[in-house]
Amino acid sequence: MTIRFASPDDARALLSIYAPYVQTSCATFEWETPSETAFAERIRGVLQAGYPYLALEEDGRIVGYCYAAPFAQRAAYRPSADLSLYLAPEAQQRGAGRALYECAMRLCRAQGIENVYGVVTASNAASRALHERMGFRLAGTLERVGYKFGVWHGVCYYEKFLGAHDTPWRGLTPVGGLDAGFVAETMRACAAAVRETPRELWELMDAQRRPTGVLHRRGDPLPDGLYHLVVDILTVNPRGELLLTLRAAGKRFAGQWEITGGAARAGETSREAAVRELREETGLLASPEELLPIAQDRREQSQSVRNIYLYRCPQERPAVALQAGETEDFRWAARAQVEALIGAGAVCDPIVRLYEALRDNAALACLR
Repeated sequence: MTIRFASPDDARALLSIYAPYVQTSCATFEWETPSETAFAERIRGVLQAGYPYLALEEDGRIVGYCYAAPFAQRAAYRPSADLSLYLAPEAQQRGAGRALYECAMRLCRAQGIENVYGVVTASNAASRALHERMGFRLAGTLERVGYKFGVWHGVCYYEKFLGAHDTPWRGLTPVGGLDAGFVAETMRACAAAVRETPRELWELMDAQRRPTGVLHRRGDPLPDGLYHLVVDILTVNPRGELLLTLRAAGKRFAGQWEITGGAARAGETSREAAVRELREETGLLASPEELLPIAQDRREQSQSVRNIYLYRCPQERPAVALQAGETEDFRWAARAQVEALIGAGAVCDPIVRLYEALRDNAALACLR
């Protein structure tokens, strides 16, 4: 991966990334995809104003871009900049967004920009999580301010201070006036943080749970009528307590309790996936034979087929090693405690639905 400055000549490549956001999402409020010529003019305008416009390349192909622009047009707003970021599907879930944002902010700070802002559609959970992980604070929300695809949308304003707000303000140095060595090292260091490991592959199945041979890369939209395999593992100790883990900040369902589970990868059997998820998320080692299948489920909204297992952990208090960045705490909870957490809204919705479906399952008689 490399990061470099974009130019108007990159308009076609950047527009190929941006167009799907216009056409299929509310991450941008544009209704119509701009022409290549118009997009090139946008790039030229950012560069002429002296702000960074960054392109992320992999094997010579642009897979993401990020740029800063004036927060508003009046002169007093010059110490503040607005950041924008767009990624191709193959760059998502690899730290590319964080790398581009970090690079842009380092350059902005060196230019004399004191504050940066992210304007995020309120329903865009991934972008909101990125801003929060990178130290932005939610400064305010405009309710129902945008209308796209027949729906009213709110907009969140995220803010981060880069400078000390000294007086007098030292002014804005154009990005082209920064030390070339500093710029090159900043780009190199930030690009190095992008994970080279490609997103995992899933093998899809049809509604009858028959393998289709179709391989799907995680993060891409799922084809209609096809499903991916998910495993859930209820781990119960000899005291009859269920193992719950707390989702880490910045993750989906952050701050809520859940059970172990995840998607099966291409080439894995359901039990192999369950063994791996248990090991990766909790550090507990179980053999495939120790996982008892207790139920199956199919969810249309997430296009998932779920196999649910029970693992009777032999130790009352085994050593649990949480997966860094995914979970931040764990607890063993008896049935009454689980139901109290559900009543308090502290358990993520998919697990609530799973628990309710299994409430009368004979296999859960071990949960006291």
